Amino acid sequence: MPKPKPARTRAWLLGSLLGLVGASACSFTSIDEYFACQEGMPHCNDPMPDGGGGTAGSNSGGNSGNEAGGVNNGGAGPGADCTVNQECSQGVCFRGICGGILELSYADTPDTGSDPKAAKWIKFRINIQNRTTQTYPLSAIKVRYYYTPEDVTSELQVLSTTSLPESSDDITGTFGVANGWTYLELGFTGTAGSLKSGQATGNIKLGIHDMDFGPGTFYQPGDYSYLEPTHLTLEVDSQLVFGIPPSAPPG
Repeated sequence: MPKPKPARTRAWLLGSLLGLVGASACSFTSIDEYFACQEGMPHCNDPMPDGGGGTAGSNSGGNSGNEAGGVNNGGAGPGADCTVNQECSQGVCFRGICGGILELSYADTPDTGSDPKAAKWIKFRINIQNRTTQTYPLSAIKVRYYYTPEDVTSELQVLSTTSLPESSDDITGTFGVANGWTYLELGFTGTAGSLKSGQATGNIKLGIHDMDFGPGTFYQPGDYSYLEPTHLTLEVDSQLVFGIPPSAPPG
């Protein structure tokens, strides 16, 4: 007889979130506070558990088909119940749920009253969770957020970290351009530590603003990664394991 699956803990209901309304919307963390959900996934009706304002978005580390990192084995997609890896279309079966080797969650966290069409900041937070039995040095991990710079000379500010790394000084930021999109590439120093099996970085809150807070603003609705969790990418040792990079330049 198959073993019963562990009970999942439901979080409280979050209200409307800049166009994402109702219990069917995915949030920063899933019901079991481990698997980050996508629309249409089983058990995907939970809210952001710790408030924080702003629009929530989250995603599992694996993507359907071969769009980004991972192999399609013809099995169940991310979020489906499983007992062995072979039952999952990609990634691994961990804690009874299909997903990628690393799980990247994202939430937009604007200032109160901020206008995304003329934002002084791009503010968001991420969380990276290890769904495998292996340990990964944080220095091997890179996360990219893609946007359009408008007339802004971008500068990164690390606003807070809650777990790993212990110091914001261990977080690095590099700006570049890929396929016409400007990106912030978030990385970690060699002293940032490692992500052990089942461990998460905790919330890392970041801000992108005009150099010295000049007059420039961002038009966020036109940004590739804005409110699109699958449009952030995560690489381990330069291998894409999460997300879908832009395939065309800004329109």
